[in-house]
Amino acid sequence: MSLKEARQQPWAELLDYARWAPSPHNTQPWKIKALSGGEAELYYDPKRLLTVEDGDYRFFFVAIGIFCESLKIAARGQGLEIVVDYVTDQITGDAGEPQLLANLSLRPSTTQEPLDPELIKARRTSRLHYDGNPLSELALSELAAEAERFGHEFKHSSDRDFIKWVLELDKETLFDDLQDRATREEITSWFRFSAAEAEKNPDGLWSECFGFPGWLLRFFLNRTYLLELPVVKQATMAYYSRSMTGVATVGWLAGPFLKTADWVSAGHMLARFWLVLTKHGGCLHPFGSVITNLRSHHQMAERLAESEEGDRLVWLLLRLGYSREPPRSKRLAVADLLMAVEDRPRSSIQVEQFA
Repeated sequence: MSLKEARQQPWAELLDYARWAPSPHNTQPWKIKALSGGEAELYYDPKRLLTVEDGDYRFFFVAIGIFCESLKIAARGQGLEIVVDYVTDQITGDAGEPQLLANLSLRPSTTQEPLDPELIKARRTSRLHYDGNPLSELALSELAAEAERFGHEFKHSSDRDFIKWVLELDKETLFDDLQDRATREEITSWFRFSAAEAEKNPDGLWSECFGFPGWLLRFFLNRTYLLELPVVKQATMAYYSRSMTGVATVGWLAGPFLKTADWVSAGHMLARFWLVLTKHGGCLHPFGSVITNLRSHHQMAERLAESEEGDRLVWLLLRLGYSREPPRSKRLAVADLLMAVEDRPRSSIQVEQFA
């Protein structure tokens, strides 16, 4: 084994798990530079940021938290612990190359990890229709406990009228967002409309995972003006609603969500929350547009009677339940996520621990 291979092997093994971590629009903004078998650097790729829909990078940092927690879970499965030291919370979307975000180090672990690392690979986002059964009480209880460990609150409802209201709000928000040109163009840039496109670019939103023909998605994303016609809009929304049948549980997460450390911590929690759900055979689908659209967010908080004061926000709304196994979104290969180490001295960086 070469020196380079020896240096990269531990990180490559962990990345083989963590690369399956979810990210907004499946952008996969992370890269790792292995400095040795025990040290590495975590970078973000500015080309993989959502500068329109996530302009303050809240959900970018949530995704980073999920990614780092996935690394931790995978490492503990090997008797190791990962320490993450962030060097900045200032994100730039116009840089031409990956930017350093954190230093990573491996050390022996004495922590017993209750979650099987294989759950990381089994986890799915299901945008398909659900089977009509509410999430089990045991699963709901464990999800609430996991959220509470991180200072967040998980609530849920199986009220049919409320679920109908949430699904209508999600649908209206999605179609509203598509009328905004900048938002629509950013979404469209991350869609993969065929299996060939998804294989060539193993990231983004593959139409197969939405249960819709790629040609139909492409048609409407390029002709959203047709949605201004009442008959077309009604027919399209009815078609979209077909994928939302069978929902018997809607949940939401609320907690500290004001600053970078909050967003990263929320990501660590969400990683574990999602794997607990996977352990119980469940799946979820986040209603991200409802959170990021200011008008819809206000309507949601008002309907939930949730007080959003201080640093506490409702930061995730989702449907939970059971569906047939959905297609798995494509992921970049481990080799694509490992950066080469330049033959130059490592620069000195002042570390700022923010999470």
